[in-house]
Amino acid sequence: MDRMWLLQFLSFILLLLSCSGCVFCTHPEKNLKERFNKLCQEYKEATNTTSCTRYPGPNNFNQFWLDEDDVFTITEKTHRVFRVLEITRDHFRISAYWDWLHEVKLVEYMKSALCPPLCTDTRIVYNCSVCQLQRTGCLREEICYPVTPAEAMWNIVICSTLFIALGIIVFTVEYWRAEKTE
Repeated sequence: MDRMWLLQFLSFILLLLSCSGCVFCTHPEKNLKERFNKLCQEYKEATNTTSCTRYPGPNNFNQFWLDEDDVFTITEKTHRVFRVLEITRDHFRISAYWDWLHEVKLVEYMKSALCPPLCTDTRIVYNCSVCQLQRTGCLREEICYPVTPAEAMWNIVICSTLFIALGIIVFTVEYWRAEKTE
């Protein structure tokens, strides 16, 4: 039993090491992985750094689950950005794009795929760690919408009260100022 567990664990590790990430999964003819490595290498040489981004390597995609259409959209967008960077020889922007992709766009796409109303119980989406469509459960509502409706209502009430009070103060000051000038 222990040997079987060890073999499964080792095959899982090999799978993780060999996976490519969502951007690199589709359209192999666009050579995105090689192009990323080339742009990253040029960036590192120009800046004398050891990494071109906060998310180096394909294994940083392991946390993402994306809709199939979103994977194609991100892949196409990345291809176009890489093409512009290659034409303009502006390898300094690879870091900004790659960090934005991980911190903003992929998170946004993942939430749209795994949060209500599109996702109710389970959904078939791209698992970026293995580059395959798989069924997964939806994200919990607390993750999708961190502010509860009650908290949102209190925020609205407090902000409205503050703005009404501010309006009353401004009106009073302007009224007094108008009376003094008459």
